[in-house]
Amino acid sequence: MSSKSRVVLVAPSYDYLTGHLARWLTEIGEKYITIYDCTLLVGDDANRHTLTNLIDQRDDALILVFFGHGARNGFLCEPGRGETIESDHDLLCSGDDFVRLETIEILAYCCYASLQFGEQVRSRGLNTFLGYKGEIWFYFTREEAFKRVVCIAVEQALAAREISPRSLEVLRLAYRAEHTKWFAGEYSHEPDAMFVCMCLQRHLKLLDTEV
Repeated sequence: MSSKSRVVLVAPSYDYLTGHLARWLTEIGEKYITIYDCTLLVGDDANRHTLTNLIDQRDDALILVFFGHGARNGFLCEPGRGETIESDHDLLCSGDDFVRLETIEILAYCCYASLQFGEQVRSRGLNTFLGYKGEIWFYFTREEAFKRVVCIAVEQALAAREISPRSLEVLRLAYRAEHTKWFAGEYSHEPDAMFVCMCLQRHLKLLDTEV
């Protein structure tokens, strides 16, 4: 993707999980916002109206990083801030919202979105979608284990100005390195080390090999 591609970082914040994930992405955004000309939509700004207006401003290339709750057909947001669906969440966006873009590259740190949503995005031209095919588990008592992994992948994608098969490989390697720390390395003596390993393995297992 072109070095002129727009970069948008999106993280709703309305429950325990999204509160943590929004903080992670905010830290990345504040670190790189001037370097990579990122737009950061966090908390109340992570709503359907703001995101779709931003998408519709131009029809050129877009890199989108999302942290939060996902569904098979799209990303989710706080009730009242998206399209109402039969759920505890609203729909923030789906594949149809990106059809007018020249290209869209998405890194989705959420459950399920690499299924119907990811397939819909990848079916068009040179688009890419990096995400998970099921429900990924988090253990926030040891949140740094998960934060380290995904932040490595996001920072690599921002530096490369693209989400590509290389991004997938970086994410896989980060998971394996973190797993080693908890299985046989510096954190292996911790009483909850095996549970952290189990969660990391589940993430890796559900990571879609199609990008």
